[in-house]
Amino acid sequence: MNRLGGAGKAFLAIMDFEMRHPLVIPLSTLDPQKLMFNFRGRTNIPEDPREYSSNRMPDHIPNPSFISSMDYEAAFRHVQNEQIAGNSVLTNLTFPSEIHPEGEYLLKERYPMAAAPYRLWADIRALRSASPGRDELLPDSVAPLPDEILVFSPETFIQTHHGRIYTYPMKGTAAVEPGGDRKLAEAALIADEKELAEHTTVVDLLRNDLGRFARDVRVEQFRYVEAIPSAAGTLLQASSRISAVLPPDWKTRLGELFAELLPAGSVSGAPKRETCRIIAEAESLVSHRVPGAGILPEGRGYYTGVAAVFDGWNLDSAVLIRFIEQRTVDRASDQGRRWFFRSGGGITIYSDRDSEYRELMDKVRFPIASGTDDAAPRSAQSAGDQA
Repeated sequence: MNRLGGAGKAFLAIMDFEMRHPLVIPLSTLDPQKLMFNFRGRTNIPEDPREYSSNRMPDHIPNPSFISSMDYEAAFRHVQNEQIAGNSVLTNLTFPSEIHPEGEYLLKERYPMAAAPYRLWADIRALRSASPGRDELLPDSVAPLPDEILVFSPETFIQTHHGRIYTYPMKGTAAVEPGGDRKLAEAALIADEKELAEHTTVVDLLRNDLGRFARDVRVEQFRYVEAIPSAAGTLLQASSRISAVLPPDWKTRLGELFAELLPAGSVSGAPKRETCRIIAEAESLVSHRVPGAGILPEGRGYYTGVAAVFDGWNLDSAVLIRFIEQRTVDRASDQGRRWFFRSGGGITIYSDRDSEYRELMDKVRFPIASGTDDAAPRSAQSAGDQA
């Protein structure tokens, strides 16, 4: 990333949560048969120029099976016990939910149906096999990597624009069912003290993260609400806008920048190092009871990692949430494909187990095109123009 950024060469990078299997691909070599992306209108598919597509039929997640409430409680209690001990003030807890389609479920075909600011479909097996020496450099962990991933993320990680870096931490969720009162739900989300505490913690964490690489860190907007449409209603998410001034040589240090900032604070917690230990313990505590655990990795893999696109001048990136992965049970025979939708949320010492468990399930939704752009996040470009 440092080398390509310093040379002004465009590239796409996909970084997993544990930083075991990062991929960096020059855009000039990117094969649309192996990877498609659309980051707020920037895409490698000429017929896919917009963030949203207004003429798609609603889709849904077929027959999800969730982690049991008892297993979720075991992990939840582990997190809260660590928080009582003072080891974390905010911990993001996530689990996979297996989905059960009738017949073949092709993630590549679902890519154009999703309405999200950041969309990505990647054939991970093909991308890795096309990278000479990659398996020797970055061997698989205990379980294999996914065959394919599909991401329809609403969350920006970082952007650059006119020498400044921007981040938009997204923390705090409310669900609005079809016909529900969106304004009332927004007001309740903003007034929720637990959600405020979570959000404030993440904002403070990211202020500190940016301050290690940049200067003049500012919280430009605190807790505004974005709407994410889906077939089952609307998800409301609270975000903030933080910016800082980049050093003059930032393009030659792109890899260092991501090394400083990863993992993303909104999907890990604070303090980051201890919280990542707690996440690994809690999420593996019941992994043997999660359906399909035998083919799931130790850790999150690409889920809650980051994907970034550098165009030679500026960078845009997304947190890899709203995430489906396809895995093969028997790779030798290429038989037994299974699909997992990963989701979760932030836990504090004040969190309610039942509410957090419902949030995990509420997020297992496929966001459909609404025909409007009212759910688009405020990019550095647009917000700067408005200012």
